[in-house]
Amino acid sequence: MKKFLVAVILLFIFTGCAKEKMAVKPSPVLTDTAKEEKSDVAKKPIYSEEKAKVEDFSGLKALTPEEITPDMIAKAQISLSDQTVEKGVLAKMIHFDFDSYEIKADAKDILKEIANYLNEYKSLNIIIEGHCDERGTREYNLALGLKRAEATKRYLTDLGIDEKRLNIISFGEDKPLDPASNESAWAKNRRAQFKRAQ
Repeated sequence: MKKFLVAVILLFIFTGCAKEKMAVKPSPVLTDTAKEEKSDVAKKPIYSEEKAKVEDFSGLKALTPEEITPDMIAKAQISLSDQTVEKGVLAKMIHFDFDSYEIKADAKDILKEIANYLNEYKSLNIIIEGHCDERGTREYNLALGLKRAEATKRYLTDLGIDEKRLNIISFGEDKPLDPASNESAWAKNRRAQFKRAQ
C-alpha cells in the first residue's frame, strides 16, 4: 500500500496538480519536451494542456491509460499495493494465455462476481494490476501488463461499473506470484489482480 501511495503522489505532482509553490525536482519520468526544458521544470507542469486530460479518481488526478508510458510504469513500481492483502471476492485473480490480453472464459465468471460486488458496495474503488511472466523484455512486459489491466477494466465497464471507480497499473514481470522459471510458474504469473483503492 505504501508503494501505491508514492506512485499516486508522483503522478499527482507530475500532472501539475500540486501547489504552484512546490518545487518539482527533475526526474527520469520527464517527457521529451520536458527534458529539453529542464530549467523550467519547477515553474510549470511537465505535461502540456493537450496531454493533461485526466480523470478524477478518489479526489486525485490520474493520467489516462494512453498517457502512461512503460518508463512511467517502471517508476511506479514504488507502489503501496504490496501491503494490501485482499480477502473474499477481490482476492480472486484472472489469468491470461502467453503473450495475450484476451479475457478467457473462466475469467469472465470471476469478473461478473467482482462486478456484482462493486455494485453492492458503490463507494468502493479498486486498482486493477496487470502482471506478466518473466519472458520478454521488461518494457514489453510492462506494456503487456497495462493491456491486461485495460482489458480487465473494459470488461468490468461493459458489465456496468463506472470506469472512474477502476484504476489500472502494470507491474510487468516485476511481481511474480511464483519466482520459478517453468510453465507452471509462468501460468500463475500472467494475471490481473484486484486491490481496493485507499
